[in-house]
Amino acid sequence: MEKQSCIYCSAGLEKDAVALNKKLLGRSVLDFMCLSCLAKHLSSSEDDLKVRIKEFKERGCKLFA
Repeated sequence: MEKQSCIYCSAGLEKDAVALNKKLLGRSVLDFMCLSCLAKHLSSSEDDLKVRIKEFKERGCKLFA
């Protein structure tokens, strides 16, 4: 599978960033954002998003497996 990149800044994306985009924006999303751009889009912080990723993993969300 081809590595995804941020639609705004072209940064390479880790699998957790792709999973978080799908979790927060909908599983049908095709264009992904890096954590920095996603945080700006959601008026949040990168640290808050990292906490959310950890929470979803702890809950066993299959997107983060």
